[in-house]
Amino acid sequence: FRIDHFRGFAGYYDIPASCPTAEEGTWMPGPGRPLFEAIARALGELPIVAEDLGLITPDVVALRDAFDFPGMKILQFGFDGDGGNEFLPHNWGRNFIAYTGTHDNDTVRGWWDAASGRERAYAGAYLACGRDDAHWAMIRACCNSVANVAVFPLQDVLGLDGSHRMNVPGTLGGPNWTWRFEWTWIGDEPTRVLGLITAASGRAPLALAGLPGGGSGRLRGRDCGFARDLAFLMAGPCPETAHAVVDACPRHCPAAARHRPRRGRHLLRRHGGRTALSPAVRAGRRR
Repeated sequence: FRIDHFRGFAGYYDIPASCPTAEEGTWMPGPGRPLFEAIARALGELPIVAEDLGLITPDVVALRDAFDFPGMKILQFGFDGDGGNEFLPHNWGRNFIAYTGTHDNDTVRGWWDAASGRERAYAGAYLACGRDDAHWAMIRACCNSVANVAVFPLQDVLGLDGSHRMNVPGTLGGPNWTWRFEWTWIGDEPTRVLGLITAASGRAPLALAGLPGGGSGRLRGRDCGFARDLAFLMAGPCPETAHAVVDACPRHCPAAARHRPRRGRHLLRRHGGRTALSPAVRAGRRR
């Protein structure tokens, strides 16, 4: 469960209903630890993700860490400063979920097109990429990080521009939440490259890398013990709306371990008689 605006449980901004603006609001203490302790008593340990973006103060971090909730790192946020930026992979810890971007961000290519010249230059220097391969560079950086979980919107796997953005916060109506993909967009190349990146970073069985002497490169349950712990998204009632998934390495996330399937699922699935990339990828890093 991803809890949006997690900071509100530590402290929230209270604005009287009579105020036309937020200028007269007051910071108030949130319910804090007692709420999550009550949830744990009633429901047990839950796989909660803390959306800890925005104005994050020490009390928010303390609340998140007290319950060992993973936080979020958005790579697109990392290039407006210097090497000390908390959203750059070399500054991440393990107990985080790394995103190229979320449903509220532009696609990587859309971000690149809208970014300032300095941001593009810094991203190009940090990721060793340009516009044409920035999406793969960001996916690779998330996979190669120490974050326990890596998430990529399907739009980024396909290298789509900003016209394919899922949502623009603070706006209503279309095209928000109306994006759909066509199966014809998903070819062999995105499948091949994503397999290479996830395999090389230990987030999928190494067989997917197709290394010399490594066999056919097909995903086999016994190629790697971690294969049993992988859980890939199966088509739901409307798979075209899926854009990302979250799954942790069960050996480092006990809550996730209780929810994993008994058998690993295949990274590639069959659709219409041809091999296609699943709408999104759950990539828990092997430790």
